[in-house]
Amino acid sequence: MPPHYMHLKDEVEAKLMPLFIRNIDSLYEYPYQNKEEYERWKAHQDLLNKINYYAKEAKLRTLTDEEIEERQELRHKYVKSIRGAIQNNLENIRVEDEDGNFQELNRKEGNVQ
Repeated sequence: MPPHYMHLKDEVEAKLMPLFIRNIDSLYEYPYQNKEEYERWKAHQDLLNKINYYAKEAKLRTLTDEEIEERQELRHKYVKSIRGAIQNNLENIRVEDEDGNFQELNRKEGNVQ
């Protein structure tokens, strides 16, 4: 970074996307477009990796009480994450009526089956 921009170093680093340079055989579509989305995606991947680790270990040996408790907490975090993503998607759905106006979906009252 040029010396005359060093006073902005922390601000720039906070907003930059991580950049990984390596040879590739084909292009991939990534599920993120900015640093915030990348961090959410990475945290979700780390959560899945930990859950899968405990699933594999449970097939090989008996898990300790601490591991069982951590596995349960990870599962709850995963379910909460998925529910939040679905809820966010539902809140952003707009339905177009015959006149071309967009309406938000309304939550039904009572138990929905």
